[in-house]
Amino acid sequence: MIESRNAAAWRMLCLRWRSRGHWFEESVTHADRPAFDHLVGIKALKPFVADNRYVLCGYCGLHTAQVYRQGGSMELNCPDCGPVQVTPGQFNAWVVNAEWLIRKLRVALAIPAQDATVAITSDVWRLGQYQRRPVFLARSLDAVLHHPSVIARAVVDHAQTHARRRLGSITWKCDLVADGGTIYVVWRQPRHL
Repeated sequence: MIESRNAAAWRMLCLRWRSRGHWFEESVTHADRPAFDHLVGIKALKPFVADNRYVLCGYCGLHTAQVYRQGGSMELNCPDCGPVQVTPGQFNAWVVNAEWLIRKLRVALAIPAQDATVAITSDVWRLGQYQRRPVFLARSLDAVLHHPSVIARAVVDHAQTHARRRLGSITWKCDLVADGGTIYVVWRQPRHL
């Protein structure tokens, strides 16, 4: 099955989002190049200033090695390949633009502008409410499961602020829902009869 450019771009964005770090442009495969160019064009990826003393080997693409100047050119000494010439393009590093992703998700879910985005931890954001339910964005399920009380407090604090009424002690239940390889965390208040 042939993957569309948008599907390939979304797949690449999700993989890079979860990795948390930057990557060098030279590590993008030939098959992923159209998706990469599309993501750069729509500003989903932004340039990252990486340590230029070390770059990925342009020959094998397996090792990162220190760059040194040899005569008029720059080279690195790869453990597998030996000395390899470094091109200026190998210094280009990229990272997922978190603000872009948050903005696009808020628009897609029609989250009102008055619902502010709140960074709960460095890897978890509260985007607002969709159909009166809180929406979170996390880099991984581990980031959510490591901070359940913080997320539950964010849900309760938001409900208290926007409902303008005092909520008693509320316990929130976490459900894990799997759908086609994607795991969603659903926070809900248990209903009592």
